[in-house]
Amino acid sequence: TFSVRQGDPLSLPLFIIQLEPLLWMLRKRLPGLHVGPLTVQALGYVDDVEVVGDDENHIVMADNICRAFEKMSGQILNRNRKTAILGLGAWAGRQEWPLAWIHAPEHLKVYGVLLGTTLQATITATWAAFTTGVMAAIGHWSGRRLPSLRLKRDALETFVFSKLWYLAQILPLPSTVAQRLTSAAGTFLWRGHLERLAWPELHCKAAEGGLAISCLRTRGQALLAKQICWSLGTGGEAASHWAYWLGSALPDNLADLAGGQHTPRLPPAWKDISTTLKELFDHNTVDPANLLEVKAAAIYAAFMDTPPPPKAVTRAPGRPWPDIWSRVWMQGLDHTESDVAFQLAHNILPLRARLARFGVGQAAGCRHCPGPLESPLHFFTSCPRVAACWQQLVARLAPHLGPHSNEVLLLLAWPSVGVEQPAAIAMAAYIHLAWTSRGEARPLEFGAFTASLRTRGPPYRPLW
Repeated sequence: TFSVRQGDPLSLPLFIIQLEPLLWMLRKRLPGLHVGPLTVQALGYVDDVEVVGDDENHIVMADNICRAFEKMSGQILNRNRKTAILGLGAWAGRQEWPLAWIHAPEHLKVYGVLLGTTLQATITATWAAFTTGVMAAIGHWSGRRLPSLRLKRDALETFVFSKLWYLAQILPLPSTVAQRLTSAAGTFLWRGHLERLAWPELHCKAAEGGLAISCLRTRGQALLAKQICWSLGTGGEAASHWAYWLGSALPDNLADLAGGQHTPRLPPAWKDISTTLKELFDHNTVDPANLLEVKAAAIYAAFMDTPPPPKAVTRAPGRPWPDIWSRVWMQGLDHTESDVAFQLAHNILPLRARLARFGVGQAAGCRHCPGPLESPLHFFTSCPRVAACWQQLVARLAPHLGPHSNEVLLLLAWPSVGVEQPAAIAMAAYIHLAWTSRGEARPLEFGAFTASLRTRGPPYRPLW
């Protein structure tokens, strides 16, 4: 009998329709604020309405219009601390206003954005608030058991970094914020690991030896650039605002913006934006004639087309790395199996020889046999604990893969063959079993290993 049900799909359009007379009257009666060639009186964001002006009498006029709307519609303005005012310029910090009930906070919050007295104050305060939320999300996920790098990467991308992308489309992501969040994400990702890969290496795709983790700064730039391109392509007030702020900086790329009035001084944040847009236009990443077709993913891919290769690749350029990475992430492998194979390919498994190199542990020798260093080749192929199982595995693979050295087989570096999937999964499963049972003294049993493989299904029949 009153209003509409909560969650009703009609509630939003009906609310906007009934609010339109208020916005129309505010724009008709208020002189507004002049920004270059533009005049802005009122802005509506569903149930949030902002009124702007440069005369304190406009505040009383806006209140009178709201009271008339209340009588007509039955809606009542919430005249408490949620109704706020922010002074700009000479009015910055002002606390006394013509309406005694109006609240004057340090920042005005509009859909998560903390508007300050300057653009830089807005960027600083808003990103500080968002950073607190993101750090809390990282802390929450740090308490969960995520046994592989891939699962931690998925948690970061899905539940942590996603909190940034909404704001990144609106305000530039400062490099200091990106660095702080990257550091916290790196600590979360590598917790429990002695060695870690450099963060830029992780931006590579999985097929290139990385984890496809987002570069926060670059993805933020791509999202903001996409949003500006869409606003320019759509036209209207938003395009006019961007033309005022950016028109003088991009006359060669956006000829339609060159005419008219432009800001005499470009704010530092928009200087960075104009530089980004100019780079996109100059390298033909974005077509100025088709701004509505711009995709943030395409911009990000263009910015990230040459991430630094992993150190493992540069140290051994002769290895068939594309084949190795495809086998590391072979479909059919458990994420923990891929994780161990990934670390082995990068040579960051905490074997004793490697721990001794970093001054961790008392001995570099094998824990199961005296003398030899606990290197990857010894640990996985020749240690008495695994040697019999390894030799039988190699014998089973030989008819399908051909003769190869232990190193080639261990690193999944053999030439492409017809039984690619079962061979790669068998080797990765062996690596995982040898690694996870490293604390046991008894030898690995090949029969038990093959029995576990048979339970996985058809891909193993060509071998077993």
